[in-house]
Amino acid sequence: MIFVREQALTFGFPDEMAVVKFDAWPAFLRWARGARGRKGVDIVAYRGRTIWFVEVKDYRVQDSSPKPANSVQLAKTVNLKVRCSIDGLKQVSAIEGDTQDRQFAAGAVAAHRRRVALHLEPPVQAR
Repeated sequence: MIFVREQALTFGFPDEMAVVKFDAWPAFLRWARGARGRKGVDIVAYRGRTIWFVEVKDYRVQDSSPKPANSVQLAKTVNLKVRCSIDGLKQVSAIEGDTQDRQFAAGAVAAHRRRVALHLEPPVQAR
């Protein structure tokens, strides 16, 4: 099992999957620095022809209200992150050489069955 920690949560993936904590992946961060507004999903995982884009929102512990982009416009925000993640994977897959990052990205781009998962932990209600 491959475990990925995001915020205060841990997600498990089968060993057969290729998995990265995408928004912290150095290859994505190098590409994202090139323009404002590029954002990635939290986790990208694929096996064979199926790829998962996983976005995590944990509202259980908050110092303030969620930003509008994280509540009212959540679907649009996730959609933007998925599209930017796909673009980033395409760019990294085109890098010259046979690096581990390029291999991951090329495998991810080749996966044509796209799945999006939003894991949402709602705020804890005061009693």
